[in-house]
Amino acid sequence: MGAGFEEARAGRDEEVEVGDVFDSGMRRRSGASGVVALFMALWASAGAREARAEGPDARLIASEALSAERLGFRDGEATLGMELRDKAGRIVSRKLIARTASGANGGRKMRMTFLEPSDQKGIELLVVEARGQETLQYLWLPRASELRRIAGGERGGRFQGSDFSFADFEGKSLDAAVVEMVGSEKVGGLETWKIAVSPKPGAVGPGGWSRVVAWVAKDGRVPVKVEFDKGGTVERRLEVKKLQAVEGRLTPTRLVMSDLVAGTRTTLDILDIQPTKRFPDATFAPESLGR
Repeated sequence: MGAGFEEARAGRDEEVEVGDVFDSGMRRRSGASGVVALFMALWASAGAREARAEGPDARLIASEALSAERLGFRDGEATLGMELRDKAGRIVSRKLIARTASGANGGRKMRMTFLEPSDQKGIELLVVEARGQETLQYLWLPRASELRRIAGGERGGRFQGSDFSFADFEGKSLDAAVVEMVGSEKVGGLETWKIAVSPKPGAVGPGGWSRVVAWVAKDGRVPVKVEFDKGGTVERRLEVKKLQAVEGRLTPTRLVMSDLVAGTRTTLDILDIQPTKRFPDATFAPESLGR
C-alpha cells in the first residue's frame, strides 16, 4: 500500500486502506472530515460547555473535523454505490449520484439522486444549509410525484431503508454541545483522539442519542470510527474503511454504517469523484427535483 500511495502524492488518485494512509506526506490535508458531520450534526440542544479534560482541545479538533463536507468533498459530483445487508446476509445494491456546492456564506447544498435499481430510480434528496438558518431537507418520490419536506423530527429515520439517517447528511454547529476529550486509542493502526459529544444535562439530543463518541486520527484530523449511544447502549457504529487522495486531499471512499441492534449494515462506496464540476443555482432548488 505504501508504494501505491506515493504514486498518489505524485499526482495520481490512489485508494488506500485505513491504517496505511498516514505514512505519507499527505498529513493534515484531509478532505475526509465531512464524515465527522455524521455524528456532530445530531446535537442542537440549547446551551454549551467547554471540554472538561486537560490536554488537546477536543472542541477545536472536532470543529476542524466538522468544518468540511458531508461526503468528504466540498464541491462537485460523485457516483456512489450503496450496499444494504440485512440480518440474514441478504444484499441489496443501489447506485446514485451526489452533487454538492458550497456558498459564499459558508452554506452547503447537496442533491442526491438514485439511478438504480428500478424501484429506487429517480428518488432524490435535497439538503440546503445556510449559516445561522435552519437546514432544509426535501425528498422527491417519483412514483407518487410527491415532493416532501423532511421535518426535523423525521430526520433520525432511515434514509431509504439504509442504516444511514437523513440527519447523517447535514451538519450543525458544536456551539450547543458538550464536547469532551476522553482518551487516546489506536484504531486500525492509527493513533486517535477519542472525543465524546453529548447534549447539555437534562436534555436529549435529536434522534434520542445521549452520547456520540468519535475516534479522530491525530494526523490529518480524519475520523475513523464513530459510535452512537442511546441510554448507555451503543446502537450504531460508523467506520471509515478506505481513503483516497483526490487533488491533494484525503477523501473517504468507503463508509460502513452498522445498526448493532437490528444486525444490519450499509456500505457506501464513492466510485468516482469529479471535484471540479459546477452546477447552476437552479440545480439545488426544491422545484427542480424530479426534472
